[in-house]
Amino acid sequence: MSHIKFASFTIVIAATFALVGCGGAIGSFEGIDPRVTVISDLQSKSFRFDWFPVGNPIKDSLGSFSLEFGVFDSQNAAPFTIVEDDGGSATGSAQLMGDNLQFTIQAVATGSVFAAGETRLLKIESDQNDGRIRFTDQGTGREVTSSPQ
Repeated sequence: MSHIKFASFTIVIAATFALVGCGGAIGSFEGIDPRVTVISDLQSKSFRFDWFPVGNPIKDSLGSFSLEFGVFDSQNAAPFTIVEDDGGSATGSAQLMGDNLQFTIQAVATGSVFAAGETRLLKIESDQNDGRIRFTDQGTGREVTSSPQ
């Protein structure tokens, strides 16, 4: 009988940890309620990214960073700046194409992990509730979600 109680207790504890751990996407603080991203989700806004447990989908060697978008034009493109916590930075153009965002790096500061001319195409989603965005590398499945706005 004591084996049954112990087994039941173990199952309850395991289930509790599983529920606590199922908060949402990798790189998020809690589950994201995704929807298609529109320009107003990004325009003139800044986003913070701090947690990459399985690697950064934007670039493997990129650590924590901030991403700021400018004003989008009629081609759904806007300037952006990535400021790396390690001291580097990169600027370029981002184009929203359906549920994808293409980054094109145009200039880099000393110490940046990026190179001028680099491009990156990532799936992008926005949270319906708190302004977060999530990037997913569709090749590797890696994803990262910004901090709440």
